[in-house]
Amino acid sequence: MSWIEQIKNGLVITTGDGKIWTPLFFDAPITEEFNVAEFMFPNIEGTLVKKSESKGRRHTIDFHFQGDDHLDVYEQFRLSTKDKRPWIISHPMHGQLTVQVPSLTYDTTGLNITKITASLIETITEDAPKSSIGAKNQIAKD
Repeated sequence: MSWIEQIKNGLVITTGDGKIWTPLFFDAPITEEFNVAEFMFPNIEGTLVKKSESKGRRHTIDFHFQGDDHLDVYEQFRLSTKDKRPWIISHPMHGQLTVQVPSLTYDTTGLNITKITASLIETITEDAPKSSIGAKNQIAKD
């Protein structure tokens, strides 16, 4: 599917309380970071860096509610964001995302429009992901 066709699908946000929102949106960059450990040793110049798995990608996304009722919709949305469960976002370019939202900025200074900037962090859904122990390690453990 071409990016033009994907854009036509629009942005769909399902907040933690299950409410569905379809605002106008403007895409923004994605930041991807990795879990790293840094080690410094006495009398050795430099740093040993061990890279591991990637962290949840971070998105900053701008979207708008507009129209005569944009302030009412904004207030309903704001109340909906109080739910602590993750959001599910159907993004036309990045697919389905499960995210937590550490911050939102609301701008109601424009006429007929409320602009919202959301910081999103992709999240896993398990509190403690299960690890598997290889046969060799299981024997040693037993």
